[in-house]
Amino acid sequence: MKIRELNIKGFGKFQGTRILLEDGINLISGENESGKSTLHAFVRGMLFGQRRQRGRASRNDSYSRYEPWENPGFYGGSLRFESGGKEFRLSRNFSRGQRAEQLVCESDGECLSLEDGDLDMLLGGISETVFDNTVSVEQMKGVTGEGLARELNNYMAGCQGGGDGTLDLKKAEENLKERRKELERELQERQKAGEARQQEIRARLSYLRRECEKVREELEEAVEVLKGHAAAADLPREGTRERQGRARKFFAALAFLLALGSLFLLRDLSLPPRIFLAVLFLGLSIFAGAGIRHRKNTAGETGREETGKLQWSTEYLRGELKDRERACANAEEEYRESGVLLAKRDPLETDLQALRLAGQVIRQLSADMQRRMGGRLRENISRLLQAITAGKYTGVSLDEELHMTLHTRENAVPLSRVSRGTVEQVYLALRLASAKLLCPEEELPLFLDEVFAQYDDRRLCQALRVLGEQSRQVLLFTCQNREEYYLKQLKIPYHKIVLQEENT
Repeated sequence: MKIRELNIKGFGKFQGTRILLEDGINLISGENESGKSTLHAFVRGMLFGQRRQRGRASRNDSYSRYEPWENPGFYGGSLRFESGGKEFRLSRNFSRGQRAEQLVCESDGECLSLEDGDLDMLLGGISETVFDNTVSVEQMKGVTGEGLARELNNYMAGCQGGGDGTLDLKKAEENLKERRKELERELQERQKAGEARQQEIRARLSYLRRECEKVREELEEAVEVLKGHAAAADLPREGTRERQGRARKFFAALAFLLALGSLFLLRDLSLPPRIFLAVLFLGLSIFAGAGIRHRKNTAGETGREETGKLQWSTEYLRGELKDRERACANAEEEYRESGVLLAKRDPLETDLQALRLAGQVIRQLSADMQRRMGGRLRENISRLLQAITAGKYTGVSLDEELHMTLHTRENAVPLSRVSRGTVEQVYLALRLASAKLLCPEEELPLFLDEVFAQYDDRRLCQALRVLGEQSRQVLLFTCQNREEYYLKQLKIPYHKIVLQEENT
């Protein structure tokens, strides 16, 4: 891919600006605040879009930073580029409420669709993260971003799975870990809830058993009382005759006393003896019969009432006992079922085991691809580093987190022990090697924004030689004259663009 022309309607300080680019090295020169980083951001926004963040983050995001203060309706522009032997024009309007985008193949007039992924295909399918961490090196950015190691691993796995390098291994593993933690928490909560439920049922069962025993004892006592009462109602006839004999003796004595008293009364009333005796006998008979009947009636009513109460209490207690026993049986069944559920394998455990297995597969896949592709990456870095350092360092070794060790012909030196200038050289080599690995289908332009500020003259010359040998287009942004001086000294072709007030 080669960028041929930039037309900026409005972006940051640029308005109505047209810039032409050529093959090889394009030296974009200008003083500080002349718009070099703005131009870099414009190309990035044209390729991947300019999205506005939400909330407070929108105050200082890239969209707000480069939105024109005057004529905000002209926020955007167009970019003409070459890819696969054809010319294309990409236009975007970033203005609020007027967002629009268009991709046209100028070679044949065909209108392409960004939504259907036509631009992604022309860019070789790379993501914005790959762009930022390989071919795009911004000002004051001395090391690669955190996403580079992830993208390398993802690409390695993608080569194994589908060849496009789009599988996000790191994110997939993080998602698996998070889901596994959620399942573990849910499983623990279920286990605790099950144990608490079983303990509650056990306590209720113990209470019901005590209640059953209590009602059973009360029922036994009531039955015994009822039996005793029935036995008392069936006493022998001798007892009854004995009571009747005592009653006769009592009434005989009473009759004697009445007769004795009547003699004195008879004398005073002067009644005939026969009449007096008849009246006396009749009174005694009535008195005696009434007393016997009263006692019989009272005793019968009391016995029937007590028997009825005892029978009702007994039946009530029997019903209560049945209810308690039924509740106790239900609780026992519920307790057994809760134990079975606790002992049974929870479906979540199966899911959890599957997640653990998936995590192992992903880690194994990552390690396999690291072994397969890591050699190619080290080979490319070593070749570039040897050229940039004029043979001082012959190779590198690195783990999957890109912790590097440099190798000379005599020994190995950790990256943390070398100078800042050497670190800049190493990461330039890493960027170029990573771009070759992660962007195999389309060779994108290389954007270098003030990356040689820490280089001494010797290192700068070596780096420019390597850039001059690159087949890809290079956009080198600088505020110094050193790059142009050594490009001339080394006779490396370049195209110069000077950013001045009339350009902005």
